[in-house]
Amino acid sequence: MNCRPHFDGTAAELQDLVESQGINGKWLRDGEGLRYLTPDGGILLWYGPIIRLIVFQGKDPGKTMLREKLGRCFAA
Repeated sequence: MNCRPHFDGTAAELQDLVESQGINGKWLRDGEGLRYLTPDGGILLWYGPIIRLIVFQGKDPGKTMLREKLGRCFAA
């Protein structure tokens, strides 16, 4: 059983979800996936529609804010 957060939707659906939470940042395409960078150091990585893995990285407070606002949005 995989307990890592994942997202089963499309790239556009992920972008809509993150933006609906009022989180400021910038999207970058990363191969088949996406990377979202916040001004305060947070990074959300999505490893595309096949792997579907979500990873929260970067520096605090951005990393913690992403995890707190979005962590509950992703299946584990």
